[in-house]
Amino acid sequence: MRTFLEKWIPDSNLSNEAEFVNNVVPGDAEENFTLSTPFGLIHARFGFCFHGNQLAARYEFCSVATGDDGAVRLTPFHGMILDYHGRATYSDGGDYEWDFDTASIRSQLVAPIVVRTLLFSLVQTLPKIPLK
Repeated sequence: MRTFLEKWIPDSNLSNEAEFVNNVVPGDAEENFTLSTPFGLIHARFGFCFHGNQLAARYEFCSVATGDDGAVRLTPFHGMILDYHGRATYSDGGDYEWDFDTASIRSQLVAPIVVRTLLFSLVQTLPKIPLK
């Protein structure tokens, strides 16, 4: 996922929507990454899960906040699952819907969907202030 997005965010003219920044969590795994967006930072944590009965990789996407004590706090808001065939889901509960092949021209069309799916999910977590 990291390699896929590193290649296709610039190539798909998505840099005004998301760009890679230094990881916000010191000592993070190499597969983890952080994106800067107009709505705040998104940190992606890599791990494993079972998708049905198949072992798969999973990215958990978290919003990032720094507390008054200076500690970084991650709040999960979205997940995507990847299998060893290069297939991926747009959400935890979904079926495999796209391939993350960095060499495929089709991937250039998928990258904006992936980024905008994350942005939409992040926006849904923003505080809702009622009108008076």
